Order: sequence, then C-alpha cells, then structure tokens
Amino acid sequence: NICFNLSSPKLPFTSYAKHDIFKVYFKDIGLLSGYYGAEVQQALMFGDMQIKNGALLEAVVADILMKSGKKLYYFSTNTTLEVDFFIKYDGEATPLEVKSADNTKSKTMKTLFENYGFDRGIKLSMGNYDKTDGVTKYPIYMAMFL
Repeated sequence: NICFNLSSPKLPFTSYAKHDIFKVYFKDIGLLSGYYGAEVQQALMFGDMQIKNGALLEAVVADILMKSGKKLYYFSTNTTLEVDFFIKYDGEATPLEVKSADNTKSKTMKTLFENYGFDRGIKLSMGNYDKTDGVTKYPIYMAMFL
C-alpha cells in the first residue's frame, strides 16, 4: 500500500500528490508483525497497541482504508507537522490521525485548524466515540466506515 505525500492538503488529492515522496505500508499485517519479531507478537497478544510507536496500528488503518476503496495520502511539512492520512469525507479534505496511546491529544489538529483553515478532523484510537473542538474520535474498528 503506497501513501503519497501531499504538497497541499486540498482536494483533489491527485492534483497535489507528490509521487516521488511516499510511505509504503504492508498489505499483510500478519507478515508485518512477524517481521517485528516474537516480542512484538507477544505484546499484541496482551493487547499492547503502543508497540513500535503505533506503526503497526497505522499500517492496520492504511490496510482498512485501502480495502474500503480509498487511495492513501498523508501530509507532511519540513517542520514537525505530519498528518497520518488525508481522506475525502463528506465531500471535504479531512485530516485523519491514528493514535495508539491512551492519551490521544496532539498538536497536529490544532496546527491544521490554525494554519490551514480546517475546522474538523478525525482521530482513530483505542478509545470510545467523542467529539471535541472539531475533532471527532472514533474507535479503530470504525475506520472501515469512513
């Protein structure tokens, strides 16, 4: 699964995709967890989703989005700003963050709202549904419905 960086977080994504800057996600999450080794597999069996700084969970979401027919895009600047995914949601470009930790607060959405004019975003986490300050939080398993 290839996820292209966007030069600007706007629709249509294909017009702003940088085809020479991208991330690659495993399509087979089982192979990825096998690649990480026994320690990671054991952590998964005990429900630890924070392993590898959430990289495995991010790969799971990438796979879900691809299987639901979405092309993968992310947004990253030369600074520390990086948005895991951008999706077209209700006809609008929408930032999508994946959080593996219990603490799902991040400065990313706030920065997008202040500097790029976004008024809503989505966070997927291990927590329950919540909506605060334009950010809608969904449990990871809801990714297939976005």
